[in-house]
Formats: sequence, C-alpha cells, structure tokens
Amino acid sequence: MSNFLSLKNITYGYSHTPVITDVNLEVKKGEMIGLLGRNGSGKTTLLKIIAGLIKPWSGSIEFYDKPLSNNNKPTIGYMPQVEKIDWDFPITVEEVVAFGIWKDSIFPWFKKDIIGKVHLILREFNLYNYSKSHINELSGGEQQKVFLARALITHPDLLLLDEPTSRADYNSREEILEILKSFNKEMTTIILTTHDIKGVAEKLPKIICLNKQIIAEGDPKHILTLNNLIELYG
Repeated sequence: MSNFLSLKNITYGYSHTPVITDVNLEVKKGEMIGLLGRNGSGKTTLLKIIAGLIKPWSGSIEFYDKPLSNNNKPTIGYMPQVEKIDWDFPITVEEVVAFGIWKDSIFPWFKKDIIGKVHLILREFNLYNYSKSHINELSGGEQQKVFLARALITHPDLLLLDEPTSRADYNSREEILEILKSFNKEMTTIILTTHDIKGVAEKLPKIICLNKQIIAEGDPKHILTLNNLIELYG
C-alpha cells in the first residue's frame, strides 16, 4: 500500500541557518500523529512545509508516491498557533469559520450556502450561540475550537494543527482531543504539534520527537524514554 504522504530529505531554515535537516517521514492514510519538541525544534516549520506555506531548501514531498502538485494534492485544513492572532481585529465567530471555506464571496457578505455550513459545524462544536460574538469575547478554549472549526469545515483529507490545545484549560483540551479523534475515525489524517507531554502527546496513537531532525517515532509508550527526552529537550 502506498503512503498517503511522504517527506524525503527535507531541509529548511532562516537567514542561512537550518531549522530542520534531512527530515524523512512516511504518513499513512488515517494516521493521527503528534510532533513533539521544544520551542525552536522545527515543529511549526515542518507543518508549514507540509501545508505548502513555505518551500523547503531541499528535499521533496509526495502524495500517494507521486510529487505533490496542484493536480495531485489532498485537501488540507490548517490551524496556525492562535497566540499569533490579532484578537482586536473586528471579526465575529461566524466570519472566522466562514473563511475556512470562502472562495469567491465578498467578505463580509458570504453566500447563504457557506453560512449554512458554518452554522452546521458551529452546532457540532457547541459554538452556535456565539455566532455573532466578537472572537475576543470567547475564552481561550472556545477560541481554539473556533479555529479548529475553521480548519475542519471542508472535511479535509489532511488536517494540520499547530499547538491546538495551547490556550485551552483541561476540559477544553479534552473536548478538542475528542473532536479530533472523531474526525480521525472518519479517516481524516491528522498531524499536530505539541510540547505538552502528559496532556496531549501521551494520549496520541503515534508521536514524532523532533529536534531539527527526527529523534524517534512511534507509540508514545515506547519512545518517551529518558534518553529520547534528554535528546529532545537537553
């Protein structure tokens, strides 16, 4: 069986300094994978490369064993780190989620079919009552769920999440993980970054320890060893 996604010898950096070096990764359809590492380990960079937001210095990306291109690519849902969002921008919850499916409507007058899909997923996430609320009126966990809803509204083949539970309290974190597991059961392939070992990494079926290069990958019960954690965090 061919791999859903393959990264081969990926290298990238900033100002001539490599951030990730010779990363090789094979992802099967329907996997749920966590990228674990400290700040600056290359997690976000690798996620952006997979999303197509930045181009690697060297290496290649393949989808079903063929070069990734406009004619051969999965539908991708991407959720950036919400800490970098401008919370003062005048936008409602409904509008944030609508941008996940927006193509040719003129903001803020989204077409009725788009708004219908937005309301549907907001109900799934128990956020419908906040549709007209300004995004900064919500709690940290609720904001995380809004951006997760935006990433999932197209029911993508591949879901890429950058620290999806970083601002969530315990209950919101557990709710987000349950949402991800339910979509994963429908064969949505999920790759997320995290630095939370106990709260997130240990609960995932597969993790990848990343510190500019892949240190270890597999079941967290087997690879979260003292030696790997020392190499991961120093």
